[in-house]
Amino acid sequence: MRPLTDLFGASQFSTGFVVGIVALLVTLPTALGLSALFPKRARRPGLAGPAFAIGTVVALGGGAGTDLIQSVPTDVVLGLVLLWLAGAIAGRTDAPGLVGIVAALPGGIVLASANAGLSAGWVPVVVAGGAALIGATTADFDRRTARFGLGPLLFFGAVFGTYITVPDTELMRAAVGVALPLVALAWPYAAASLGAGGAYAAVGMLVWIMPIDGIGRAGAIVGSIGAFALLVGEPVGRRIGRELESRVRLHRIPIRKPIVTVLAAQVVLMLYATRVAGRVQTASAALLLLIPGLVASVAFGVFLVLPEKRRHQSKTRRSKRDSSSRTGSGRTSSGRGERRLHGEGSHDDYV
Repeated sequence: MRPLTDLFGASQFSTGFVVGIVALLVTLPTALGLSALFPKRARRPGLAGPAFAIGTVVALGGGAGTDLIQSVPTDVVLGLVLLWLAGAIAGRTDAPGLVGIVAALPGGIVLASANAGLSAGWVPVVVAGGAALIGATTADFDRRTARFGLGPLLFFGAVFGTYITVPDTELMRAAVGVALPLVALAWPYAAASLGAGGAYAAVGMLVWIMPIDGIGRAGAIVGSIGAFALLVGEPVGRRIGRELESRVRLHRIPIRKPIVTVLAAQVVLMLYATRVAGRVQTASAALLLLIPGLVASVAFGVFLVLPEKRRHQSKTRRSKRDSSSRTGSGRTSSGRGERRLHGEGSHDDYV
């Protein structure tokens, strides 16, 4: 319980919490207003990710009149903007994952160049690569589960997991303070998602902090990466599962209660990564301990299927179907009975 008592009694947490409350008061009415103005689009506005990234920068830099916790370099802000732009552009393409990874690399490199933490040669690679790769998988997961609010919930869980892992917690206390009020954007009602660009920016903000607060124990940085758990493993496993289905007989189980099931699995995997792998001193030992957790998170995506919203049929396709029905072709449209269990999901829940 000591991490909790240290957290709530810290001035850094109080600063972040105040900023998080302000961010919530701005983003929640905005999200609800956008949903009311555009009900037919049924979108969850992508506000949770930008709110966390911007709020954390403000809380750390004292931009809201609060105490300066740590000066945020201009390069970090530029890197976050580039990451957001990369995700937002990728989200409007037919291959958001691949395009997002490639487009996010410049932002990740800029972010890594501003590393003020552990100076080991592998750390900038983790920062740049993590911002791009984890940003892509997080954006994919967030898009497909936006109506359940799982993207923000799992990401904010990763924020807390990082806090209980790293040995120095000054920056993470502020990040947790910002994240805590923003949970209300996703629970009990899913009002907003991380967003296509917001997912990249939020992940980038977190991976930039990891080497700074993890400077006293390299293994903690690896364990913190593992705290993302299903945000990385489920999208990877899902693609592997779909590929395997076309080659071998694979029994995949639909998840009936996605919020409970996913959150429970995330908590277990996050605690393993942070309290087991993240407790060792060296990065290599932490990585070896993390492998079972990574395998389990990928296996989750391979064998368990999250419910996804079906794509809307195009007007042309619907008109052809209706025309065929009126001509007495004798065939009943199969569109009503089909369920795209393993489909890509609709873009309607995403911005």
